[in-house]
Amino acid sequence: MKKGFITIMAILLAIGCMGCAAQQKQLTIKLDGNISTGYGWYGSFSEEGIAKIASDEYIDGNKNGMVGGGGVFEFTIEGIAAGETKLTFIYMREWEGEQSAVDMRVYTLKVDEKGGIEVLDERQGLPQSDINIVDEVDDKSLAIELPEDTESGYEWITIANNGGGTVNYLELHEQDENGNDKAVYYLNGEQQGKMVIEFYYVPEGGKAEDASGSAIYTVNIAADGRVTVANEKLNLPQF
Repeated sequence: MKKGFITIMAILLAIGCMGCAAQQKQLTIKLDGNISTGYGWYGSFSEEGIAKIASDEYIDGNKNGMVGGGGVFEFTIEGIAAGETKLTFIYMREWEGEQSAVDMRVYTLKVDEKGGIEVLDERQGLPQSDINIVDEVDDKSLAIELPEDTESGYEWITIANNGGGTVNYLELHEQDENGNDKAVYYLNGEQQGKMVIEFYYVPEGGKAEDASGSAIYTVNIAADGRVTVANEKLNLPQF
């Protein structure tokens, strides 16, 4: 009788644990990249103290001594304390900062009381940003002034990326106190966030790769619509 009771209990315990595999203590994330280009994957957490990057390694995919091929960035993630956090990896050149970002991965992680870690959600690609042309702006506007020559056949073009914010802008063409031409962009935020706004001085109808000058701004957009410059990289045309 006792033996039969033990057998029944063992069966019930086995049934009760079906689908209840123990949470893994470590999580491995592998991201394709090419370190020879100067780009790398750089990670940060939205909430500190919940998980950590325990180790990272670049595994070169080159064979037979070939140079310039791609590889894999491998990260080992471990839980620290129970909770949820977002782990964001940005593929960029570290010395140029986030304005050089060309790709992104965002992982929502959950850590349980025993240190088990799992991925709840994964998103790929840079968040989309928008920049809209408007007829008027208010007194909270940020003014960006860029030199130009209106008779040269060149013009400034604008590209917005990397952040998820939205700004409206009013474009004017004026002259400074010395009679030199300048383009003035008045920026207002519409959606809170952070974004990179790139200006390129190109032949009329040209593309960024045709530019003879550039101005790249990382801006923060506050809840009240105010736009402030967090970082700038200028290569202005000379006249």
